[in-house]
Amino acid sequence: MLPTEYAELGFEIESKRMVNAAFDPSEFELERKIVLSEFDMNENDPDFRLMYRASMIAWDTHPYRYSVIGLRDDLNRVSRDELFRYYRRYYNPDNAVLVVVGGLSEDKATELANSTSAI
Repeated sequence: MLPTEYAELGFEIESKRMVNAAFDPSEFELERKIVLSEFDMNENDPDFRLMYRASMIAWDTHPYRYSVIGLRDDLNRVSRDELFRYYRRYYNPDNAVLVVVGGLSEDKATELANSTSAI
């Protein structure tokens, strides 16, 4: 969330994140360790464990059963190249929904979205 006067910067950052993420191989293992650490923090939270187990039962055959962070086995197993292919396939403007709230006009939001989509 950014104040209106920084909207252009926000659009630029999100545009670059969506199409130009580096996925630096030398950083990949470090980032994996950070994500696994976050996973472990959740595993140590009784509320999270309860909701996780309830979701696995309630959403028996639906993708909702999995939390956003995924499964530990997947986190351990995924390669940088697999993740990068996933990013290229799904993280693009054609798969995005833009939501703008606050003091930015619809015209200005459209202008910024169109001007930064080519970055």
